Amino acid sequence: MDVVGEEFDAWRNGFRFNQGFELQSTLMPFALAHVDGLSPAIRERFEIAARITPEEAKTGREIRAEARERLHGLAKPRHDDRDADDAHPSAGAGHSRRRLDR
Repeated sequence: MDVVGEEFDAWRNGFRFNQGFELQSTLMPFALAHVDGLSPAIRERFEIAARITPEEAKTGREIRAEARERLHGLAKPRHDDRDADDAHPSAGAGHSRRRLDR
């Protein structure tokens, strides 16, 4: 089964955009306050994250939504009337495998 297909580079960039933009709002203040104590490789990662623009972050969110939709389309849940404990041989008493939809 081909999950990503020709979208691999786009998905990778989307992940990079999302992760970098999230770092700006979560860990960037800490990194800036302790920049002298960071290793060169970690410092470089924060510098790359700092350059992610709001437009790239928007693109990343759009790519993530497309990827989510594609993956959900591939991972169709099995629908049957069997009890969840009976559906999987490793599930025993007290180990329900029922899915909790939230």
